[in-house]
Amino acid sequence: MKFFDFSTSFILFQLDLSKIKPKTVSHSPPLPINNVRINIECFAELYEKATSRKQSYFVGSSCKTERVGVVQDFWTDPNADYLPIFSKQNYLIIKTFEHSQVSVPLYPPSLGVQPIRQYGSIEDNFSSFKTIINQSRAKTITDFGKIIDLTFEGVPLNAITEIENEKYRFLIQYPIKTINVNEEVKMVQPDTGPILFSDLNHDFEMIMENLELAFIAWNKTDYAEFLVRKEKKLNQEFSVYHYHEVKKMKVINSIII
Repeated sequence: MKFFDFSTSFILFQLDLSKIKPKTVSHSPPLPINNVRINIECFAELYEKATSRKQSYFVGSSCKTERVGVVQDFWTDPNADYLPIFSKQNYLIIKTFEHSQVSVPLYPPSLGVQPIRQYGSIEDNFSSFKTIINQSRAKTITDFGKIIDLTFEGVPLNAITEIENEKYRFLIQYPIKTINVNEEVKMVQPDTGPILFSDLNHDFEMIMENLELAFIAWNKTDYAEFLVRKEKKLNQEFSVYHYHEVKKMKVINSIII
């Protein structure tokens, strides 16, 4: 087991119009080449028990949709939160607009309307892709009193949450950005995200396309509650994507340094 240093681990990709016409942009790119570096905020591994197949997923930090290399008017309108998820072969881009009914054409318009969730092959959209991963040997801390001490000392903490069913094991490692502790009753409760969530109810090849974002809270090693990003209807006209659907699950939680 390795401790994932999220602060120094990155996704890097390139859009080069001379090599590949991207299928994920909403305007004509001002520059023919754009290189992007994004911090990794969550790492997950999926194991299929029957075949021993494995897949890794990397969640990038959220940013806003923009025009790169312009003199002014950087922000696209309507604007969206942009959050990328990558495996070694595929990407899933999740965009969140002010409400779900916002419709933005892709560029060129012949590609249709920009989806809220856009899934595809890396080699069909990006001229290059790689990850920079910094890891070190991990130590599991099981004593809540020690975790409380490390919290007060400012030591970086990661958590690993494992979801399992009859077909899969799904291990999610994430930095603990927010944690509540109580030294009198030795209580430790991370409340952090976004992380990846899957109900694991799909075929192996379909898991990534159906991944969700969630926040997680737990104070026991065998139970967690996920607050999942889902569409929520506000009225007859509008709905929004919001972290609101609660999933209560038996899991295995651990904290590592």
